[in-house]
Amino acid sequence: MGPVDNKRESRGNYPEDYLQVFKHFGVSHVVRLNEAKYDRQKFLKHNIKHTDLYFIDGSTPSDVRKILQVIYILIVNRE
Repeated sequence: MGPVDNKRESRGNYPEDYLQVFKHFGVSHVVRLNEAKYDRQKFLKHNIKHTDLYFIDGSTPSDVRKILQVIYILIVNRE
């Protein structure tokens, strides 16, 4: 499970828990694949870009071409 804003969630950590690790490994962009359980601004405030590419947990993307296009654009436009 990824970051959550609400510790009442049974699993997960706060977005801030990931920042030191992400900075250490040079992570500059987070892509959220499931429903929003945290405020993306918590990453943006630390100069980590954030993109939502939602699909239902446990499912397969219905349009793989769309997902590949988004990933390609993210890679090409990275700074």
